[in-house]
Formats: sequence, structure tokens, C-alpha cells
Amino acid sequence: MTSLNSAFSQQSSTIWCSPSSGEEFPSSMRVWHVAIRAPVHVEDKHGRHVKYKIEVMTKTFRWLVFHRYSDFVHLHKQLMKLFNFKHDMLPSKRISGNFSSSLIKERQYCLQRYLQRLINSQPDVIFSKPLLHFLEVLKHDVVAVTGKLSKYFHLHSQKVISRHKPIKLTPNQCRCIAKRRHLPMDAQVFLPAITEPLDVYGHPSYLPDLFETCHRLTQLVITPRQLKGAREPEMYTDDSFVDLNLFPSLTELESRSPHLKVSTLTKPLISQIAAHI
Repeated sequence: MTSLNSAFSQQSSTIWCSPSSGEEFPSSMRVWHVAIRAPVHVEDKHGRHVKYKIEVMTKTFRWLVFHRYSDFVHLHKQLMKLFNFKHDMLPSKRISGNFSSSLIKERQYCLQRYLQRLINSQPDVIFSKPLLHFLEVLKHDVVAVTGKLSKYFHLHSQKVISRHKPIKLTPNQCRCIAKRRHLPMDAQVFLPAITEPLDVYGHPSYLPDLFETCHRLTQLVITPRQLKGAREPEMYTDDSFVDLNLFPSLTELESRSPHLKVSTLTKPLISQIAAHI
């Protein structure tokens, strides 16, 4: 693996350039740090297994993803098809003893080293589709998240407002809506990174529908994504801050996150809303 020093763009601090392809990558999508925090025991439709809680950090945000060992194997097979990676970069799978604490701890250490090697590699690896998908970068990218929301509200805003029922948003979605206001109107999703059909992301011209719906919304439930099947509640994002000034017409607010931080509303309704948090 090569050093990242030669991959920095000398032309702008907002893009990264791949020397081989000439593609430009948004710096906001650059993952700077990964750490496996703890194993999580899960029981779901696939049976009993262990998922590793992985903290992912970019320059502006951090979040958690959860993956089992077989997900790492799948990622590595995809990367082997794209790059000259050796098969033995991952710890080998054992036939028995997968739930022993010593094996889990050993795997955690090896898998963390593996991820750190990937994010400190050349840009072609860092911004490859398999790795971005594995780390769920687009699910936390401001332009990508608001692109999906803007398309939904472009099609359904009148129905959402007229039915007078709470709409559910995650803390991450609220964060992205707030940050999207400060980006260029014509900012678009980085096409080489997407793994879904392009039409799931709304055109930038749909953004007014998103902001108008937020402005008119009277009932909101803020609920974080949770890992299904975990013995203890596990959130994908545990440090989100929500700016309630995005929703000036709110009369009812419910928060289902024990870690959620919210701003104060500059209006008398704050006393009514705060009682629901």
C-alpha cells in the first residue's frame, strides 16, 4: 500500500484527485479514521452471530456501522477483483470457536488493522465503491442524503403536510438538511461512488421542496437507526445535534434518542415541545 502524501491535490482543498484516473473526489467523503469499538452479539433471521461496532470518521462527522466477519470477507473479495490485494490480508475463518472471547478479540484487532490499511492507501482504494458502501459513506454524505429526501418531498410534500401526522426523520437526516443550506445549490452526488440507480437522488432543483416541507412541518418524530437483533440498543449515530430552527412551524416533537442534542427554538412553543424530549 502506498502513502497518502502523494495523493493530495495541489489545486484545491475541496477535492482529491486520483493520479491514475483523473477523477475528482469530494473531500467531505474522505474517511480519516476507523476503529472497531466492540463486538455486538446479535440474533436475527440469520441466527446468532457477532457484529463488530465500527466507528467511522470524516473531517466533519462520525458514525457507527455494524458488520460481521462474513461482510469483511465479501468486501475483500470485491477489492481483490479491483486491486492487487492478497487473499491472506484478512484473518482466516475458523470452523469452530467463533463465539470465544479470545477469538473475537483477536479478530477485532486484525480487522481494525485491515480497515486502517485500506483508508491509508491510495485514493483509488479509499474512494472505491466497495469500501464506500461498506463504511456507509453515502448514507452520511450531506448531498446524497438530502438528494433522496428532496426527491421524496418533491413527489409527496402535499400529502405529507395535509395528512396532519408526524413525519419521522433520523438525527443524521436532520443534520444533513441543516448543512445542505450552506452548500452550492448545484452540488450533486459524486457519481463514481453511487451503488444505487441515479434516479433515487433528486435533482438539485428539488431542494426547495425539501426546505419548504421542513418549514411547514408541524409534527416531527426524531428516531435514530438501530441495529436489529442486538441484545442491547445500538444506535448508528449517537452524537447528533439537531437544529430545530429548521422546523419553525413545529407544534409537536418527539425524540426517541437518549443521546440527541437539540437547539432551542426562538419561539414561545419551545416549552410545549421540550416536554416531549
